[in-house]
Amino acid sequence: MLTYIEKYGTADHLEELASSKMVNKLSGTPKKCYKYALVAILLNISCGNHKTVGQEQNIELAKSILRNPISYKNKEVLKQIQSIVEKSLIANSFNNARMPETIDKAITLLRKCTSDKINNEVCLIKASELSELINLNERFSKHPPQAHHWIDINFKSGLTPTIPDLILYSDIINTWNIFLEKNKEYSTKFESLTGLLNVEREVQSEVRKLEYENQALVRNLWVLSVSFVESYLYYVFYNAKCGSFEIENEEAIEFVKLKKVGGLEILKSLILPEFFSYENELKIQLTELITNYDEIYKRRHRLVHPSAFEESNQSHLAPIITITIDKLINTLNTCVDLVELIDNILPEEKRILFWWNRIEHPDFTNSKPGNMVLNDNQISTFKYNNIYPEK
Repeated sequence: MLTYIEKYGTADHLEELASSKMVNKLSGTPKKCYKYALVAILLNISCGNHKTVGQEQNIELAKSILRNPISYKNKEVLKQIQSIVEKSLIANSFNNARMPETIDKAITLLRKCTSDKINNEVCLIKASELSELINLNERFSKHPPQAHHWIDINFKSGLTPTIPDLILYSDIINTWNIFLEKNKEYSTKFESLTGLLNVEREVQSEVRKLEYENQALVRNLWVLSVSFVESYLYYVFYNAKCGSFEIENEEAIEFVKLKKVGGLEILKSLILPEFFSYENELKIQLTELITNYDEIYKRRHRLVHPSAFEESNQSHLAPIITITIDKLINTLNTCVDLVELIDNILPEEKRILFWWNRIEHPDFTNSKPGNMVLNDNQISTFKYNNIYPEK
């Protein structure tokens, strides 16, 4: 059986509730009550409280007003609803919470959110556009998104700044943790086959199954490592292109004008000349990491474009087949060290890895897991009072 929210809290149903057609069915005090009920629904979505009893009450309030608008002609009921919604708007950093146009803007955002969810499966809105309604510097005080960044309005977690590098690093940690568990399972199974030679243990079906799973995870981790670096580099390039950095190097100035670039090009034509222009220990370290990363990248290319072609009398399949755990660990360390070194040299206010010190990092060399759950998730601090009135 579907829950109330699964039945009435869908994007389809909310789009209908928020439509001009529904709003214009009402007039006077009931219409004002209805609009505040719609804003209450948006507030709970924006705070990650969509799947709550309070949200059920907000939706039911809107439906109740449509069913029986006469019951909501009481101006005292309107006052109660308006007061609670305005307090919640203020508590969650909405601009001009007591202005009528703010209510209209919030309803417009609810319509966009539901429409995009239906048509595009996700609602992404530029921070510059959303900041017209919400004070994002206050809402995300730990690290406010820049104007050109995108905010995901998510029915599960509310307003969520999109952070490509965080998503990819999370995939690395979670896949690495699974790999460690599978590797331990493999060792346990291997050791449990007593009375057999090692060569006999290796061909047992359960052992081979676990080995194949481990090999798949190794290959996936290799691809994820390079994708993490690329996501970071493209974000640096995006920020530079949108004017977040004052670029001084002429080569870098011309480079950020380009529309299509590669990760290695960003390293060599933007990062090195702009942020590592002087020969020092950090530049030497970065150059070594780039050299290692170049080889890692080439192998990643073979992984995502496997073929039976050959080059220099060597099969393109060779780099895929010859990946070992030691090589993987070197790759993971190289990719993470490369990104961390670059971020540490950026101006502090322009650093991308603002979340870096808020998680438990894995120790690849010593086979230690990591934990990607942010230990101070700001979404848990958002406040909202439900508005279902006593009549």
